[in-house]
Amino acid sequence: MAKCLVTFDNNPSGIYSTGQTLSGRVELTIPKVKTVKVVTLNIVGYAKCRWEETELRSHGYHGRTYKGRVDYISFSMNLVEPEKGEKTVDMPPGTHYYTFTYDLPHEIPTSFEGSTGYIRYYVIIDLETPLSWNFDQKFKTAFTVLKQFDLNIDANLLSLPSQGTVDQNLSFGPFKNGPVTIIANTAQTGYVPGQTIIVHADIQNASTAKINEIRFSFQQIIRYISIKPKIKTRMKVITVAEARVGYLDQNQQNRTFDQYLQIPSLPPSCTSLCKIITITYEVRVEAKVSGFYRNPEVKIPITLGTIPLTNNVFSTVPNSNLSQSTVNPTGAPRVQGNMPPPSYEECIFGAAQVRDDEDDENTVISCTNCTPRYPVYNCSEWPNGRTENQPSQ
Repeated sequence: MAKCLVTFDNNPSGIYSTGQTLSGRVELTIPKVKTVKVVTLNIVGYAKCRWEETELRSHGYHGRTYKGRVDYISFSMNLVEPEKGEKTVDMPPGTHYYTFTYDLPHEIPTSFEGSTGYIRYYVIIDLETPLSWNFDQKFKTAFTVLKQFDLNIDANLLSLPSQGTVDQNLSFGPFKNGPVTIIANTAQTGYVPGQTIIVHADIQNASTAKINEIRFSFQQIIRYISIKPKIKTRMKVITVAEARVGYLDQNQQNRTFDQYLQIPSLPPSCTSLCKIITITYEVRVEAKVSGFYRNPEVKIPITLGTIPLTNNVFSTVPNSNLSQSTVNPTGAPRVQGNMPPPSYEECIFGAAQVRDDEDDENTVISCTNCTPRYPVYNCSEWPNGRTENQPSQ
């Protein structure tokens, strides 16, 4: 069997921004003479989602599959092909070297791995033989694409504080128990991984129920949208960071909380580039009430980018626990001003199995588990960055 290695020029981790030139080398090792119809290099990128649901129909409950696919890249070039008039070519044993270049499109979404779908990019080497499909071979190498999201493009909006309010009367059936009020805010709306969101909350309990704890959380909201058999949305909410604090006794007039939620390595917000997968974020402040009451909750939308605001509210937490598995790819975009560049860290959710339903036993994947990497900033190195675990004034 042949062996194949794909490497990227000056970019061993294979991390590229949209619009950059993807270039590299293919090393194809043949142990003995191999007859092929063609050897093709394909560069592909696509989004897929798929899930099962049990639905009630006229004859009982039945399973139904919802799925969607959108293609973003489909590039092909022949590395080996027969001469004119010939149908095959004999490849001699040994290692054969080929180079490739491809300009990535500008408007394609960032790589993403989720429980119900993904956005992936591959270099695929396909050996097609004349004998039968059992003798064909396919080699897949994944690479990461980043659609840079510069928060400064919409700085007037994203640098503003964001606030959420709820004034909820606790009730159970006909029984009313008084209101719980939550007013929560963040210093700004746009952040990048590595920053710490300082959440300020004023909570008033005018009810006769005790609030056992206040839960602060940073949430990732993924929406998967199927195309077949019909358009349908499945939503996944993932808690990325959280803190649980304090309590409020019954009829306790007011308590104020300041909590810190650090943003780890995550993909940027994406609501328009991919029509079957969207990614949004929000801060939630929830009062957990004793008894059978619905918990009051405030949601504050957060926009996550890859390039920080130049007029940031500088807030960091020292000695963070963010991943240390970092890499700085060649050609990464420059950060405005004199801010240090980010490192590129593996996504907090870890590796994903990249084999999919298009692969068979003849498909060789260079790395069966792939982890996208995203830019993460060491905010303590920013100009005027705070090193104390206190909010900016």
